[in-house]
Amino acid sequence: MIFFDIDGTLLDHEKAEKIASIDFYGKFQQNLKMSEMEFTQLWEASSKKYYLKYLAKQLSF
Repeated sequence: MIFFDIDGTLLDHEKAEKIASIDFYGKFQQNLKMSEMEFTQLWEASSKKYYLKYLAKQLSF
């Protein structure tokens, strides 16, 4: 069986990533000197940055 996930049909990656970043923040907020919103924005920006580097073959999976 082959599945294709086009435009988040099977997995909503953005929502899953947001939930993960909030969970991470909740566990480590005492070590982070920023708000939850700042952290999730930084997480999202970093994710995009390094995914683009991966696509450009500057990073391996």
